Amino acid sequence: MARVLVVEDDRIIQDLIVQVLEHAGYDCLTAVDGFSGVDIARTERPDVILMDLMLPVMNGVDAIRAIRSSPETRTCQIIAMSAGRNLAQVSGELDVDSVLGKPFDVDVLIADVALHVRQSFLH
Repeated sequence: MARVLVVEDDRIIQDLIVQVLEHAGYDCLTAVDGFSGVDIARTERPDVILMDLMLPVMNGVDAIRAIRSSPETRTCQIIAMSAGRNLAQVSGELDVDSVLGKPFDVDVLIADVALHVRQSFLH
């Protein structure tokens, strides 16, 4: 079963994403800040990471950079999520595999995760 790490500080959004992904057959891990997200990514090595960019303790941008700089996690598939940033700019600035705007369509979320799960198995 593919594992997805959901790094989201809004518990309502996090719970919604987890419910949707678990219903679609994924095993989910969660973190509420960037620092914890990086730590969980390094220890659990999920197939896909959904990373909100606006996070406490360590923001998503810094967390993505930390994940990409670590040998254990540099090949993890990362989907950046944001409601407040220009997503085209984000994808150009960060080493992410995809971007997902909030609010998001549930079907788009599932399709994007499925695509990146398949990509993770190719690495």
